[in-house]
Amino acid sequence: MGDLSALQEVLTSGERMNGVQEFYRDATILITGGTGFIGKVLLEKLLRCFGVKTVFLLVREKCNKTVDERLDEVFEDVIFDAIKSSPHNGKPLFAKVIPIEVNFQSDQVISSSDHQRLLAAQVEIVFNVMASVKFNEDIETALDTNVLSSRKLFLLAQQLPHIRSIVHVSTFYSNCHRSHIEERIYEELPFGGFENILALFRHLTPKEKDQLKPIILGPMPNSYTFSKRCAEVMIQQQFSGLPIAIFRPPIVSSAYSEPSPGWVNNFNGPAGMVVPVIRGQVYWCYGADDAAVHMVPVDYCVNALLAVGWENGQRRYTIHVTSSLFMRQLFINWLLIQAYVSDTFNKLTGKKAKNYDLIKRVVALEDSTSYFRCNSWTTENDNIRQLWDRLSEDEKRLLPFDVETIDWNSSYSTPSLPSSSAVQALAFCCRFALLFLVGALKCARNSRRFGKQQLGKQQSTIILGPSQHLLLQLTHGVNRKPAKFARMLILDRVQYSLKYA
Repeated sequence: MGDLSALQEVLTSGERMNGVQEFYRDATILITGGTGFIGKVLLEKLLRCFGVKTVFLLVREKCNKTVDERLDEVFEDVIFDAIKSSPHNGKPLFAKVIPIEVNFQSDQVISSSDHQRLLAAQVEIVFNVMASVKFNEDIETALDTNVLSSRKLFLLAQQLPHIRSIVHVSTFYSNCHRSHIEERIYEELPFGGFENILALFRHLTPKEKDQLKPIILGPMPNSYTFSKRCAEVMIQQQFSGLPIAIFRPPIVSSAYSEPSPGWVNNFNGPAGMVVPVIRGQVYWCYGADDAAVHMVPVDYCVNALLAVGWENGQRRYTIHVTSSLFMRQLFINWLLIQAYVSDTFNKLTGKKAKNYDLIKRVVALEDSTSYFRCNSWTTENDNIRQLWDRLSEDEKRLLPFDVETIDWNSSYSTPSLPSSSAVQALAFCCRFALLFLVGALKCARNSRRFGKQQLGKQQSTIILGPSQHLLLQLTHGVNRKPAKFARMLILDRVQYSLKYA
């Protein structure tokens, strides 16, 4: 868990000849979280691009569906269409995936003794991608999924004699309480560690747990980042003998190029706010004007994950891929009023009323992610840079993950948006003008009451909100910074609608 430069002295010439494709060819791989967003892309990439022997997928029963039924649902996703277009509809490749029922709530994670012997005899590489990504999860549930379940997986890995590499997916924000994040594990935890916290919770009522939650989290914004931080410390203290690499991706967004540009299968994170904008249901988002957005497309994340798994076969390390209250509430209330009026009109015309609930969901999502959009961090990522330099040109084309090569403008450009009719464009222009007029009047009326001091405390920017800042962005929209992806997308929507008006 340190600098990779010393690795040059350790590797033999024979080991350096063993490239990424050779490492995964005929390998047997164990994956957790294979039914999730990152897990699906990882599974598809392994099957399509590497001649793996077998992929064991640890899957739990869910919604009265067996593990085989859940695997069939995974293969129904459009990202596997490229494999289905291969000879025999991809059946030889799909046959390499074996689902294994798992129960992390039990002391015996895998109940079948046959499956236990099968894993012990074959598994060489493990990708631990499972996680509970709910930001508002209670601490006990977050620790149970992100820490205790991972510990049970690593205890299982200790019984695998042929293991060569384990990659644990953490998050860039596991130490977000620090302004500068190094490629190392910070072991300090409140109350002496997560085990003491869980022991304490066993003696508390639900109300007492809620009251204690802010004290336990401290500077951490939510239970997700706190539990990921605990998991890293757990790995450092309890599993130093295993070849584990800790991989810290930032916010994972829609695909850049693979399996198809813009692909995303959930509405968590950026997609939950961007999709309503594209559909014309929401025209706003806010974030700190000078904050950098730490974000990586899911295919770049998976490519780096695979490269880390290969590199980790030789060494273990930690790696990064790296408002004023009044004004904000005023704008949110204005959106809710519009949604309520729109829903009332829909009810009168026999249509489904859904705009109010949509705005409420977007506001809740925006609140839960505002910490990450309104703050900036500096970080060290020497390991990922050295790993990129170690790849051959062919391997770089196979596993592109250099985020500096991403053209964010083309990724979020207007050609990807659906065509708007003249009526839709006209309606948008009218709505935009109304927002600006009402907002300007309210700002003028309240400026004396709140004074320059209150307005000067503004920490976030309302995009498409009622202020002169919007005009500045529209005027200077030519030189956009890649980090402001939400602002860029919404301004493109404005230009796009005006074009077809």
